[in-house]
Amino acid sequence: MDSVSADAAWITTPSVVSTSPTTGWGISNTVYARKLFDLSGYDLGTVSLSGSWRVADTDYGIYINGNLVSGTNNHAYAFAQDQAFSLSAGSGYFVAGNNTIELRGQSVNNVWDGFWLAGTVGGQAAPITAVPEPETYAMLLAGLGLLGFTVRRRKDFTA
Repeated sequence: MDSVSADAAWITTPSVVSTSPTTGWGISNTVYARKLFDLSGYDLGTVSLSGSWRVADTDYGIYINGNLVSGTNNHAYAFAQDQAFSLSAGSGYFVAGNNTIELRGQSVNNVWDGFWLAGTVGGQAAPITAVPEPETYAMLLAGLGLLGFTVRRRKDFTA
């Protein structure tokens, strides 16, 4: 097996130790790995996702909040080569708060199975809108009251 980048990781069944050749996935079982990531405070229209992944053995896709990322479900043996993926800003797949990325695959031989993922989520912070303080409202109402009182007094003097 060739090496992977330092910021990537193989993800496998938690009960499997690194020296065990058996993963417990079984043969022909569809399996998945899920990870949550938080987008609170981001402008969702600017959020994008890109990276590469592998699955031992057959790829069934990357899903964001249940939505399939295009080009990731080839149903092909995908262990030997990195597969690039990307999701452009404005895709509509992301939600405010917690999001789920799910990797799906299938084992063909029950030996050394797992997922590998290296990805980047990018985006801009949501714009902050100024909210007037309660004192501002009180001053506005007092000003309108004075204006109304002045208009009323003028009517009384001219009548």
